[in-house]
Amino acid sequence: MLKGGSPSQMRQALISADKTMDAALKDLVSGSGMGERLKYAKNLFSPDTYDKIWKAHKVRNNLVHEAGYEPTYFVLKSSIEDLKRGLIELKVNL
Repeated sequence: MLKGGSPSQMRQALISADKTMDAALKDLVSGSGMGERLKYAKNLFSPDTYDKIWKAHKVRNNLVHEAGYEPTYFVLKSSIEDLKRGLIELKVNL
């Protein structure tokens, strides 16, 4: 999806990256949703990565839940990269 780079592909890539992070966290911590799991997983990430994962998750939530929300290409790309960095810190094979 990233190689195409169209806005819709970038949005879908962010949603997929967020789902992948959530799936990884489900195996490591408890919680009823991604936000709750992130709270319990704070010690699994460096402080900088943890903050960036939260921001990326908020972008994803806005994208999915707010009509008309259109993040810029840069926001989408950096959010995806931040989630990827988090997955690497969890030692998830990508």
